[in-house]
Amino acid sequence: MSLSVISRAGTSTLAVFALLATFGLAQTANAVPCGNLFSGGVAPSIACQNGPDGDRVDSAADLNAGSFFGINSWNLLDNTRDGVDQNYWSFLGGNPNAENFGIGRLAAGIWNSFSSLAIVLNGRGGALDNDVKWAAYQMAPGDRVFAWTYDYLHKLGNASLYGVSRVTQTTTVPEPAALALVLVGLGVGAAALRRKRQH
Repeated sequence: MSLSVISRAGTSTLAVFALLATFGLAQTANAVPCGNLFSGGVAPSIACQNGPDGDRVDSAADLNAGSFFGINSWNLLDNTRDGVDQNYWSFLGGNPNAENFGIGRLAAGIWNSFSSLAIVLNGRGGALDNDVKWAAYQMAPGDRVFAWTYDYLHKLGNASLYGVSRVTQTTTVPEPAALALVLVGLGVGAAALRRKRQH
């Protein structure tokens, strides 16, 4: 058996796994639109939220205006319309656009930079609600491998990855002028105390 045949067989097996994973994980897989298991979704995921009716293109502004998953500080990391940015994620078989289902992987170490990640699947609309063109799926912190299906009738138009940056606390160092004022104040206070003791 040639390597190309084995490779094709492995890819087909993984694609079937992706489809079964989204159907089999009923509590973690949602759909396009959310709630219709047979239309597809992302698995595993911990929450799903539909885009506004008729909105054809997802954006960070959409997610933030809708406070998706209770968050309003989403940033677009990548959109597969113009290729797949390997710094954030990768897909079995390359760009998943114009496919029905597949497997993806988030980049190693991505959770060190982001506290929340959401994958948006966008296309022509879910089979049972054609007005919902896209839906967002919140990933569980630490999860990296996921299976996705857009819809059993329609193919994926594009996938987007959104993230919420981790807040890094910085210690503020006083500016030299402010520090000089503090020192002068301490000196004046000490001199006043000395005078008071001498009297």
